[in-house]
Amino acid sequence: MSKVVPWSDALNIGIPEIDSQHQGLVDTINELWEAIVRKAEESDVARILDELQRYVVSHFTAEEALMRVQGYPRFEEHREEHRAFQARIAEARQGVATGNLPELALLHYLTEWLVKHIQAGDRDYADFFESRRKPRNVLSRFVSALTGSRA
Repeated sequence: MSKVVPWSDALNIGIPEIDSQHQGLVDTINELWEAIVRKAEESDVARILDELQRYVVSHFTAEEALMRVQGYPRFEEHREEHRAFQARIAEARQGVATGNLPELALLHYLTEWLVKHIQAGDRDYADFFESRRKPRNVLSRFVSALTGSRA
């Protein structure tokens, strides 16, 4: 089955760690889309939504920590966008728990939101970091600083 969101260079923001995480999100949304289209069992859809929830929390936590430490001026606005996306995923997961599979409208929202968010909001903070001439592996250095390891 073809992917609803094929990965392309247009989704790269130039921070390898974040680009890799974005690709994981795209892959998981594609998996969810395929499960809905093929009318998978509720348990399969629930598993994918649980995976998406975990991945989103992990990714957004890393992204927000990076923005905070770099002094990104639109941090609060960006974080609110993340919370709205998380709420929609939680709503879909709750629906599955009560026997209602997500509808295509929700899947359209997830895919459109993610693509627009990466290409606008995430690219904006990447450009902000670049304008401050920070190295592109800034996330690795940040994690290393937190853990005391060497990058």
